[in-house]
Amino acid sequence: MEVIKIRKYQNRKLYNRTANAYINSEELKQLIREGKDVVITDHKTKNDITAQVLVQLIFETERRAVSRDTVPLLKTVIKTKGTFSGFVTDPPGTA
Repeated sequence: MEVIKIRKYQNRKLYNRTANAYINSEELKQLIREGKDVVITDHKTKNDITAQVLVQLIFETERRAVSRDTVPLLKTVIKTKGTFSGFVTDPPGTA
């Protein structure tokens, strides 16, 4: 599978180096939904920041969708594991 290389600039712009075009966060999410393998690097440091950008995308999406119904789940995540990734990989009651 071809890896789509994305570069993130200081001004938060995302550049798809594979397609030679700027993309927005919705287009990045669409690539991921399509099952594409993406790697995102910081333009200045050249560090792999894929995980950080994906967490940011999830946060921005959830921030718009959050409701009072999600508060108990969020409290459970904080109480049990402290991180969402820990909660997902080892949910309460599965041990």
